Amino acid sequence: MLILRCIILAILTIIIQSCASEKFNLNYKGKYPISGYIINNLEGIKIVADNAIDIYDEAIVSLRSPNLTQYIATFTVNLRAGQGLRFSIRTVYDKYPQNPAIVLDYTTDGTTLYYKGQILKEDKNRKAKYQEPVNIIFENDGDLFKIRFDCDIFYLGKTKLASTEHIIIQALENTYARLYGIDFDQILFVDPLFRILEEKISEPIYLE
Repeated sequence: MLILRCIILAILTIIIQSCASEKFNLNYKGKYPISGYIINNLEGIKIVADNAIDIYDEAIVSLRSPNLTQYIATFTVNLRAGQGLRFSIRTVYDKYPQNPAIVLDYTTDGTTLYYKGQILKEDKNRKAKYQEPVNIIFENDGDLFKIRFDCDIFYLGKTKLASTEHIIIQALENTYARLYGIDFDQILFVDPLFRILEEKISEPIYLE
């Protein structure tokens, strides 16, 4: 009888694992629900709350709020082990990583922003530290994009790359991190005069 139970449990485990889905949902009760798609390594993503995931083992996941391309996306990042995370915006999951993108590496060695493989900005002093959470905010507003760490603007630029729904997140080597407080919100209408003023103050760089 004990052997039979063990066989049944083993079969059930195999069935459950085979039914594991690369698709999941977050913030399903919110105004802008989030759809997740695991690009590789199903076991490298664990949903820990309605707005939180653990990511490890070099997993890659795409997050989006359907039909929302002009957005503010917020992540609280708590690195617990390993090198850090890579965020890619203005891209799509089915062509990642070949498709051009704006890429942010947030690592224990510093923070680097890339565009089409070229370094846009590098800050060796902005290092990810274990168990010290930081808010990373991405804004897509037409041709304008902005990346902030808490209240600090890390980069403001303009690009010809289309604003897409997707933010793709990759766990770098040996990384284990928790992302929580994940939220997508629509960018509401901004007075053109305010936008012009912001651009003059921050001097966004236009990317070809």
